[in-house]
Amino acid sequence: MYKLTDNQEFMIEDFQNAKPFSSFLPGIAGKNGIPLWAFYVNRGQAMASFGIRNKDYAITEFFPADKSYQYVPTHGFRTFIKFKDDKEAVSVIEPFSIIRDNDTVKETLTVGTNHLQIDYENKKRGIALTVEYFTLPHSPIAALVREVTLTNIGKWDLDLEIIDGLPTIFPSGIAHSPYKELGNTLKSWFDVETINDQYNFYFLRGSTEDNVNVSKILRGNFFASLSVLNEKEETIKPIFDRSLVFGNDLSLQYPLAFYEKNLNQIKLKHQVATNKVSGGFAPLTVNLEPGEHLRMVSLIGSGEDRDSITRF
Repeated sequence: MYKLTDNQEFMIEDFQNAKPFSSFLPGIAGKNGIPLWAFYVNRGQAMASFGIRNKDYAITEFFPADKSYQYVPTHGFRTFIKFKDDKEAVSVIEPFSIIRDNDTVKETLTVGTNHLQIDYENKKRGIALTVEYFTLPHSPIAALVREVTLTNIGKWDLDLEIIDGLPTIFPSGIAHSPYKELGNTLKSWFDVETINDQYNFYFLRGSTEDNVNVSKILRGNFFASLSVLNEKEETIKPIFDRSLVFGNDLSLQYPLAFYEKNLNQIKLKHQVATNKVSGGFAPLTVNLEPGEHLRMVSLIGSGEDRDSITRF
């Protein structure tokens, strides 16, 4: 179950059934970069929380290790894949779900010097999925990079709809302790907008301190994603309203809306941006021939304002 690879990386096979452990990615961004802390556990898709400076600038809600083992399968990164056959029958699976799709599923976690990788193989469905995390170095903004590679390992074409991302992304500057005590009240300041169909910008409509002075908040967090197929790059317009994915399932366990609607229908639906916790999801429709690879690269981070993120 545990092994040290030739590259001096630590690998855990069937990691979700191994003894729980937690750690951080190195917070090193280079001389001209901005450090980002990233906390992970060996459950779900591993990444439990990340942010800049401290817990008061978390991009996703911080939980200690014991809570992260419970919450990361639902509140962490998620990938939903919808399969269609010749008869238009539909089935939806979630790689790295604690409920395995079938007995052919294999999962591994690999910890490197400056990155974290999880691998998923499902021979019955004909797919293999690799997810790699690392922090963005030598850049004017702080970000976590998530690179997802989906491979058709079967002998038949795959007609797929994919939703990949996070159900929870905070605006910048939500203090840790007040949110734990007054989370539902503080959501009244939450807002998000999609800039130039390229990225979601999560921000507060004003300062949240309990005093007579109200100030404007320029800093915000962001989610951006692009796909690479046959060497062709394409920016993906992201979704921020998680109800378009989960419907009325407030537990975030199952993507009810994604199961009932196709992606074209979901993209046309109105999104509610204010007074609620938003997510960040990249929706994509793709046909993969045997042996073909699809890469999805997402950046989730923080910037001084909209202009600094757009320039980057």
